[in-house]
Amino acid sequence: MLRKVRSSWAGNKVNDWANYLPPARPSRSEVAIVDRYVDRLRRTRKSLRVAILGSTVEFRSLCHRRGADVTVIEFSREHYRILSRQPMKHRGQETLREEDWRKMKTDRKYDLILGDLVLNVVARRDIAHVLRNIGRSLVRDGVCLLRTWVRRNDRRHDLRTIVTQHRRRTPRTHFYTACMLPLHMCDYDFRRDSADYAAMTRRLFQAHRAGMVNQAEYQYCHDRWQLEGSAFTIPRRSVLERLKRRFFSIAAVHYGEDCYRRWAPIYVLRGKRQM
Repeated sequence: MLRKVRSSWAGNKVNDWANYLPPARPSRSEVAIVDRYVDRLRRTRKSLRVAILGSTVEFRSLCHRRGADVTVIEFSREHYRILSRQPMKHRGQETLREEDWRKMKTDRKYDLILGDLVLNVVARRDIAHVLRNIGRSLVRDGVCLLRTWVRRNDRRHDLRTIVTQHRRRTPRTHFYTACMLPLHMCDYDFRRDSADYAAMTRRLFQAHRAGMVNQAEYQYCHDRWQLEGSAFTIPRRSVLERLKRRFFSIAAVHYGEDCYRRWAPIYVLRGKRQM
């Protein structure tokens, strides 16, 4: 039985989503990787059936550009409606399935399934349920692309070091984009395998009071983190890949061109067997 956990998307986050920057949403270079696969598959199929897990407008736009048959699988019809107000260069007809990915029906099959952080916004124990349902929803030669935040180990990071490296290496990159992922590891709950946004906010506020980060840097992170729920997982990469190999073969792993790229691989998965 799946226990109820307050989703990362609970509350008012959906209404603030337009203010989010990468890596919370896919960057231009990451979208380009996904677009290459959509284009390649579209050229080899008479009709390309794509399922997008969540209402990610970047993926929806590029799929419409390529003339794909698009289905959005979103746990909230209201979230889909709100997120659809965001600018999309290319629009088209879509089918909406209002379903929880952990329990979604698998009778409909797709050539391609796309997901952005779908394995991060659920609790650790639910990742296998989502992967199994994805695998069962692919056609025999189907492909799944998942951009997923991962960590390499359980090492605690130091905030001062993170900020110092940012000032030296990526001073022209937005603080959130450059520092967001390592900042999680300053206060990550490794036992529960979950982010602790309250602790992260307190630590960053202390850094702001000490003059380490400025008001704008602190405020931007604070305004995003206060909207997070209790379930947000950044799984260890080795553990995640071992779990993925239960249901798929990992055909390729790609990275964008961004400073955080090692934290955010894009996995190309092919169905391994009927589960």
